[in-house]
Parts: sequence; C-alpha cells; structure tokens
Amino acid sequence: MADDKLVEIPKFKIDGFSLTMDFGATKPEWESAGRVLAKFHRASIFLIGDWHIAGVNAGFTRGDLYDEAMAITGLDRATLYNAVNLAKSVNPGVRRTDLSPSHHREVAALEPAQQEKMLEQAAVNHWTRQELADRVQERIPEHATPTEAREVTGARILWHFAQTYRDMDIFSGVVTAIDALATSGKRTVFENIRDEYPKHIE
Repeated sequence: MADDKLVEIPKFKIDGFSLTMDFGATKPEWESAGRVLAKFHRASIFLIGDWHIAGVNAGFTRGDLYDEAMAITGLDRATLYNAVNLAKSVNPGVRRTDLSPSHHREVAALEPAQQEKMLEQAAVNHWTRQELADRVQERIPEHATPTEAREVTGARILWHFAQTYRDMDIFSGVVTAIDALATSGKRTVFENIRDEYPKHIE
C-alpha cells in the first residue's frame, strides 16, 4: 500500500480557503506541501465518511442519520451518503492515497482482497478510472444476475436517489435505470445515469 501518512506542512499556513508560504521556505518544502495537499484532496471523501460513521457509532446523531451531519458540514445529503457508502465499502487498510476516490468507487463492490489487488494494479500501471472500471467489469460474468455484489450495491444506490430526488427530473431517470437493472445486470446502466446527472452522482 502507498504511503498514506498525512503530516504537517512546514513553512505554510492555512487559514480558511487560503494558504500562505512563510519567508525562507525551500523548494523541497514547497514540493512536500503540494504532495500533502494532494493527499488531503484525495482523502477528503473518505475522511468525511469515516467522521460520519464514527459519530453514528458513538450515538451522537439523533433521528435521521444525515440531518445533523448536513447542518454541521453544510454538505448535501447525496454527498454525505456517497462519502459514507464509499467509506463503508472500502476499508482503511485497502485505500490508496495515490489513487482518486473515483478509482476506489470502481472496486467498492468487490471483496477486500480483490479491491486491494485491483487498486495495486491500477497504481502500478497508472490506469485511469475508466481503465480500472473496464477491468473490474471483466470480472462480472456475461450473464450476471442482479443478486451479485455490484448489482445489489447499484440497486441500493439507485433506491437512495429515488427517495432523495423523487420530486426532481432525475427521478424518472432512476426509475428507468432500476427497470433496466432487473434485466441487464450490467454496470453501464449506472454509468448512463452518472453521465446524465453528474452533480448528483459524483
């Protein structure tokens, strides 16, 4: 697994959405700061998911599991749901800071050992998210049924969006995808929805 330690950023100060560099900072320190910031960027979705799960497990939330988190973070329900779902699906020991959250989403329905293997291959071979998705898809039998892990996970995600966006135009697209899921068992159904409504899926 890649080095995933998030460390201090010497000679830099972060204030809100601003970052300033101290006088006398060296180029190696500047480069190190860039690598750390990139790790934070890639890790943020996992950190939010882990934070929410920790709060639920500690009994800090009441009523709806997402209402308090939405109020605290200012994030919408879909973003929090995606963060929690990804954090639950990909264990900390499997996650790689040298790959994007999108890479991890592509292996979320696999067993942990398979996730680790596929992510390792993606890192070593510098696969894009789509290249990894294509190779994960190859692992699904041609006549896969909706009872397999990826299709069950997909159905659960689609159900969530149906509940969240039932009064929006996306609802009709979700219903269409659910109908297609019952007969196809192929992940292209979900890719079509993601392409059509990226702001709700990503």
